[in-house]
Amino acid sequence: DGPKGPRRVCKTGVVALAKLTRKPFLLLGLSYRHCISLRSWDEFAIPLPFSRVDVVLEFVPVPNETQTDEQVAKIIQERLNAISGN
Repeated sequence: DGPKGPRRVCKTGVVALAKLTRKPFLLLGLSYRHCISLRSWDEFAIPLPFSRVDVVLEFVPVPNETQTDEQVAKIIQERLNAISGN
């Protein structure tokens, strides 16, 4: 996500930074049963007390040089959507 959206879209800047620093991605996915959704561009959600919250962590290796930044961003976006709820 960029700071102004669109929501659930991975930008290529994070891929360029990962290639530059040679660091892998650590993806964090959250899913919850009941929440309050704010009326903001990202529809920020606050889980309600006593609601079940599932947390998933996943490593994505450092992108190789043969993949374009757009291809890697699409992979990251798909993985984030798969491990995140709602």
